[in-house]
Amino acid sequence: MKKRGVRPSAPIFTQLIKAYLDVNQFQRAWQIFEHMRYEISQPDEVAFSHMIHACTLQNEHGIQPDAYTYNILIYACAMANDLPRARRLFLEMFEVAERNRDPRLVPNEITYSHMFLAYATIFSPVVARKIHKTKANGSFQVVKPDLDAEQALEQRIDVLREADRLFHFMGPASSSSAARFTNKLLNNYLSLLANYGQVKRALHLYQHTFTQLGLQPDGWTYETMLNLCSRENRFEEGRRIWKEYTTWSQAHETSLDLPKGTAPLAAQAGEGRDQPKQRLSLEAQLSIRSDLEKEKARMEVGKAARQEYLTYRAMINMVTK
Repeated sequence: MKKRGVRPSAPIFTQLIKAYLDVNQFQRAWQIFEHMRYEISQPDEVAFSHMIHACTLQNEHGIQPDAYTYNILIYACAMANDLPRARRLFLEMFEVAERNRDPRLVPNEITYSHMFLAYATIFSPVVARKIHKTKANGSFQVVKPDLDAEQALEQRIDVLREADRLFHFMGPASSSSAARFTNKLLNNYLSLLANYGQVKRALHLYQHTFTQLGLQPDGWTYETMLNLCSRENRFEEGRRIWKEYTTWSQAHETSLDLPKGTAPLAAQAGEGRDQPKQRLSLEAQLSIRSDLEKEKARMEVGKAARQEYLTYRAMINMVTK
């Protein structure tokens, strides 16, 4: 297919994954799944379902998933709106890390980010409980949240409370978590607050928490906030956020035209018309980003064409209300 320039579709990848799972070739199934993620960007629900099933099969064969596998599976649960399974996998990571005395299996920032995504998208809320410290022998100690992975309620507020406890569990002042804060993690938590109509808290996170953690809002942040302002009729805040988005977007575009790793150069050596313009050194010229590099940089901060469309659409929806 590659020699003929044919790009496999999602169903083809999915059938390959299923075929390898049918013969217990778990490693090859994961490799195909990874290839699928990079080739077509987003696996479909069937592929995620297969990989969740793969976790069950691996356990039956005595194969213990690693942290990467757990993170992928929790993400799959989030995409499938399966919070109970996500929570069981999340708690299992703590238990396996403690049992094997392996700190590499303690949930990291990717795990928490995927959990907040699961909380943000779920429709069947679950019970929230307090956080406690588990006992452990020796120097390696696992600190984990006390969550009931089975019991479910019908009140969305319980999901919000549980997510809040998890956020504070790994909070800036906490030494309990091995995770660090990232833009993706904060954006998923912000989506949770927005989806639950927590306007004041979302605005506080947007205005203060990013800065306090040494981070900067990106394209996904602005889209979430504009959609929230549109839904809640917060037009004044929405206009301010839109202005901040355009300023940020223009600054990012300007930075892409500069040589990598250099400060902005003056356009001219002096004020007079006869003064020659400064020329970039050969090294600087070679460090100018290619179009492909620029597009990759845009994708990393939520400025790809599709994401910009969604952000503009959020603003249009707000101003046309």
